[in-house]
Amino acid sequence: MIGLFWILAAVFAVLSLAALYRACRHQVKEVHAQHDLMRERRRDGQ
Repeated sequence: MIGLFWILAAVFAVLSLAALYRACRHQVKEVHAQHDLMRERRRDGQ
């Protein structure tokens, strides 16, 4: 029974870490896109 609990805990930890990693990558992509937009606007303004 304890072994099953640890297996479930490990699976849950891996899944939550994967979700967190995906969310972080998505956030980073959005920030990069915003920076590119700002750079383009600045170039157009000059």
